[in-house]
Amino acid sequence: MAPDSSGLPDGTVTLLFTDIEGSTRHVLRLGASYPELVARHREIVLDAVGPNRGQLVDAQHDTLFVAFASAQDAILGAVGAQQALATELWPDDEPIRVRMGLHTGEPERTADGYTGLDVHRAARLCSAAHGGQIVMSQTTRALVGRALPEGISVRDLGHHVLKDLPRPEHLIQLVVSALPSEFPPPRTLGAPAGLPVQRQPLIGRDMLLDRCVRLVLDERVRLLTLTGTGGTGKTSLAVQLAAALLPHFEDGVQYVPLAPVTDAALVERTIARALGVQERGAQPMLDSLIDALSGRQSLLVLDNFEHVQPAAPVVAALLAGCPALCIVVTSRELLHLSQEYDINVPPLPLPPPDGATFEQYAASDAVRLFVTRAQAVRNSFALTEENAPAVTEICRRLDGLPLALELAAARIRLLPPKALLSRLDRRLPILTDGPRDLPARQRTLRDTIGWSYGLLGDADRRVFRQLGVFVGGWTLEALQAVTADASAAESPAPAAGRPTDTGDPFDAITALVDKSLVRQSTVEGEPRYSLLETIREFAAEQLDLHDETFAARARLTEYLLALAEAADPELLTAEQVGWLDRLERELGNLSVAFTWCAAAHAQGRQTPGGSPAGLAGLRLAGALHWFWWLGGHVSEGRRWLSEALSWELGDEAQPARARALYAAGTLAMIQGAYDEAHALLDQGYELALSLGDRMTAGRSLSYRGIIETYFYETDRLDRDAAWRTSDVSAQLLEATTDRWGQALAVSQLGAHARRVGAFDEAERLLLRASAMARDIGERYLLGSCVPKLGNLYYDVQRYDDAEPLFLEALAAFRELREDWWTARCLQYLALTAGGRQEYLRAALLIGCADAILERGASRRNPREESHYLRLRGELVQELGEATFDDAYARGRQTVLDEMLRYVHEERARVPT
Repeated sequence: MAPDSSGLPDGTVTLLFTDIEGSTRHVLRLGASYPELVARHREIVLDAVGPNRGQLVDAQHDTLFVAFASAQDAILGAVGAQQALATELWPDDEPIRVRMGLHTGEPERTADGYTGLDVHRAARLCSAAHGGQIVMSQTTRALVGRALPEGISVRDLGHHVLKDLPRPEHLIQLVVSALPSEFPPPRTLGAPAGLPVQRQPLIGRDMLLDRCVRLVLDERVRLLTLTGTGGTGKTSLAVQLAAALLPHFEDGVQYVPLAPVTDAALVERTIARALGVQERGAQPMLDSLIDALSGRQSLLVLDNFEHVQPAAPVVAALLAGCPALCIVVTSRELLHLSQEYDINVPPLPLPPPDGATFEQYAASDAVRLFVTRAQAVRNSFALTEENAPAVTEICRRLDGLPLALELAAARIRLLPPKALLSRLDRRLPILTDGPRDLPARQRTLRDTIGWSYGLLGDADRRVFRQLGVFVGGWTLEALQAVTADASAAESPAPAAGRPTDTGDPFDAITALVDKSLVRQSTVEGEPRYSLLETIREFAAEQLDLHDETFAARARLTEYLLALAEAADPELLTAEQVGWLDRLERELGNLSVAFTWCAAAHAQGRQTPGGSPAGLAGLRLAGALHWFWWLGGHVSEGRRWLSEALSWELGDEAQPARARALYAAGTLAMIQGAYDEAHALLDQGYELALSLGDRMTAGRSLSYRGIIETYFYETDRLDRDAAWRTSDVSAQLLEATTDRWGQALAVSQLGAHARRVGAFDEAERLLLRASAMARDIGERYLLGSCVPKLGNLYYDVQRYDDAEPLFLEALAAFRELREDWWTARCLQYLALTAGGRQEYLRAALLIGCADAILERGASRRNPREESHYLRLRGELVQELGEATFDDAYARGRQTVLDEMLRYVHEERARVPT
């Protein structure tokens, strides 16, 4: 029976959607009794919203739609419902978790309830929440104001892109005392799309944005390039375009910033990283990308392409191999591809000429942008009849360039418009001071940045120049290292009204942030800084003009070498994820450092600390070994190591060379270059042994043994070669304090014992290796050791012992964001479920595993593929093709978190 819609409120209405999280799991668990749970959930929610004047609009399956005449009533009703749900005694002590979304608007009344965008927005807010969480829109938050009931507060979740909605939404969480308040990030399109948050509105681009949307939606247009000089706002337009197009691309939108990429050869790897596509064996990365994208209806945004133009064939190959893919590029020049559509992004139209009305001035896009940005630094600023002439003249002098306008508007904090204009008039001779071989508008931009630079004190200018050395941003620690020994130029007396420079780089960076030259963000609770690419180029030019580039890069290299060598041992500890993230943020800077090492080595130069530049490069490449591996940069690591190992460096480099050979050998092994890997590891072993470095010798031998195990299975080596290699490795490492290496070697011995059927010996060794791995806390080692023990128990049908080990490995690889191993562990769990004759559960698990593999364009190795095909055939036979297909499809659509909750909690209850 449909709800009665006659008493629904009109006008401004607050809408509540609720939905049971994990309904698939509950259906599988409860079977025919699931409708009873849904009915009880409905009764609880309606009992809570009724006293708060909530009216049921619709009820579909496990989703409820309720309307309230006031936002405060809606909040009280939602909170009351969550409190009642939390105290209910559910079947089998399995609580249901309900997600809720609140939005206030003016939906259109119909005979059946409501319709319109506000209804869709409320439903999407509900979808973004997690079970037990209440998320509301900024509109609802603003209506409630400070009148929140006692015990209820709010938490800002930031701006997110929601499916089918044209603009990012500002999400607010209700925090209720005595109820859970910590949840994962909202389930929105904003996170996977990776779109930067637009903190300021896009002004003056509505018509251009609409034109771009129409072009991309035209099936004939698959490559759209937004061109224009630096500072016209191409990136902002591209981000807004991507957000507007999200509803039209089933498989999402991915934004890829290319400004930090210093080598065109790294473009396809950068795209792969953004998409979560991982290197697998010797397959070229471009082929992996095409595999990942070929079946997807996706939009790819490649930002700042102008400095990686040689990578244009990568774009052409993606378009050729992926029929449903569309690409938007921002660049100062075209890619010159046959399918390319060009949209020039011009400066904003200039204000009307003198004699226009105040309203006409105020309506100018350039003036509106200036005023909006000025209010961001001085919220009392407003356009008035008195200051409008000066503001419009500033906009004309700056030729309507958005970046130039933003830089000038930042000065409003100190200078009113007339004073700003007078300084602009003296310091910025438009179209005359810039290089004459540049377009006029680019000369304007260059001079605008130069004007801001010229207003800095001498010490601040010196710090600003040093920032040109960074690619991809920097920390305060890195800033201090790079500026520590830079000599300041002779400083003239400060200009009138200008603060005296202290010479402290931290003071300088604060001043540069205030003047909108430097952007600040917060990463892991610590400040991180960056420059717009146009400004970074200017800073780098100034560094060159002052002949400071070589020295700045040398100091950056020395800092990064110290960072990499500090990270190296930490990457094999429980702290590895944090260190991986830290090094990932420095990837662009690391590339600058290694390039400096190569160039300085060719010139016979040294680091500031007196070490040969080539030795610094060899140490840097070797110290990043685990970052290359675990961070998914294997090809880049191999390239750096190969170059550094080719340098003639003398005896003092031998210890670093041994470690680099070991690193290069393991990376070659990962990519399936087994002959090369075997040779490199053998060289590393011999050299390390001759130097008395037992740890490097033992680890090199361990991985050589892994390769020999692979070749043993193809009858390339004799049957005992792998055992002998692993045994010698274990003996070497036992004489060191290297517990990580010892655990690896012992696990290999246990795996060999398992293969020859020595169960007791295999169990003893693998139990020891697993205990050591847990004690160390390093995820990859843990994920390598415990599944070996799990497979041993699986062999003898000890499924209750095997499954927790596979789950433990799965948790480790999820922390590392290692999709291939994650999928492999899910397959182990599926095999275990099949062994228990829990066929439905096994079908769900392999469906989820396959979805993860396809997302990363990964394939199983031959042994895993044979196990998979055997299991799949068994499941089809036991369940019947229709039931298997349904369960497999459910598994593919189930997010991993929900699947894991199901695996942990429902194993014994799944019907077979």
